[in-house]
Amino acid sequence: MRLLNTTTLQLVEFFRDIPPYVILSHTWGPEEVSFQDLRDPVGKAKQMAGYYKIEKSCELARRYHFDYIWIDTCCIDKQSSAELSEAINSMYRYYRWSHVCYAFLADVTSDEDPRASSSTFRNSRWFTRGWTLQELLAPTSLVFLDRDWVEIGSKHSLKDVLTILTGIPSQVLLGDLSIKASIASRMSWAANRQTTRPEDVAYCLMGIFNVNMPTLYGEGAERAFIRLQREIIKYSDDQSIFAWRSSLRSGESDSGVESGLLARSPEDFAGSSGFSATSSRDVSAFPYAMTNLGLHIQLPLIHVHGADRIYLAVLNCRSDDRAVGIYLHRRYPLGQQFVRVRLEEIAMSNDWIIPPEKEEIYVLQLPSTGVLRSQPAAVECLFEIRSLPSIADFRVVHEDFRYDSWRGRDHWMSQPFRGGEISLTAGEHALLYHRNDVTEDQFLVEGIII
Repeated sequence: MRLLNTTTLQLVEFFRDIPPYVILSHTWGPEEVSFQDLRDPVGKAKQMAGYYKIEKSCELARRYHFDYIWIDTCCIDKQSSAELSEAINSMYRYYRWSHVCYAFLADVTSDEDPRASSSTFRNSRWFTRGWTLQELLAPTSLVFLDRDWVEIGSKHSLKDVLTILTGIPSQVLLGDLSIKASIASRMSWAANRQTTRPEDVAYCLMGIFNVNMPTLYGEGAERAFIRLQREIIKYSDDQSIFAWRSSLRSGESDSGVESGLLARSPEDFAGSSGFSATSSRDVSAFPYAMTNLGLHIQLPLIHVHGADRIYLAVLNCRSDDRAVGIYLHRRYPLGQQFVRVRLEEIAMSNDWIIPPEKEEIYVLQLPSTGVLRSQPAAVECLFEIRSLPSIADFRVVHEDFRYDSWRGRDHWMSQPFRGGEISLTAGEHALLYHRNDVTEDQFLVEGIII
């Protein structure tokens, strides 16, 4: 870990036995001093606008007898992709380990009540940025400073207004470990925050979910966010991660849109703060994992009356003691592969008759570059037309025939028709019962060797 000496303003690297340090949280402005600027032998950094911020931070740290401070602008060599990735994966811990975090709000004026609805504090840019979410949550001690470096208050003294501004319960803000916020709730805290680099909408949340993954700038925001969710489900069985509603982009329509179980953006969780995880006591719980067929999972499925292959999948989470479900579409009759539909809806009820048995399914995760428009699923059938042998006589049995009353029904085999043949010897016959699960048409064909 690289720290800045608050007296000499020189960078010092520590690999172990890290000394006590404070840390700065801020939003970037013009001419921020980088690692290279600070090491420039001609003193380029002192001529930059951001150098004053470093000087005031160090002055504040010295006042409280801290010899070291960590500042993201100059303590990371951002020209090294390896070092940048390591720092991003460690950022939450850096803030967690700090003795004090100073949150400098450059757009907040002095001598005002931060609780007033029109205060510059409540409208500060700091509350809209992605990275500052973990900088609010991680430190045990957080002090807010206005543009003149005068203390506004602490996270503890301002917990009521902070809860209003962020939607985060005060117990969580103050680090009460007995409060377990669900994945959906934590995602909702980031729903309205922005980052300069698109991929950072995912990378800035890694510490909040206690996961690590490589940073791949250039992959795009959606791919990065889906990768984040894949990492989360490796370690958590909290199914509230699937309880999101689509945040449609400008010009999009939800009609006919399909998706996987994973969301495209934190924005999709904007209305998910009220979902709580339900702990599973089932020792035989089925682990779910991503496969080439989609997310492999077991869920209770309730067929939606009057809808073609649409099912309500009941999630293992609650909202105000109500069961929570999302809509899935079975792609092919009798198949195991599904996609999510009705993306703008999350169903909640206490009246569902939930089947005791869960169905083992695969939910296809569509490409993160965009959702696909739903097309009618083609039923795969193969018919071979050829001249029949003269010894065979096939005829259609009377349409009122009921196969379930046939005396040999124990020997019926039900399977999707994909082509094939039945071999008969003299004196044998076979009945082929055909049923279309979509149209419910049915007929029977009898084959006899004569």
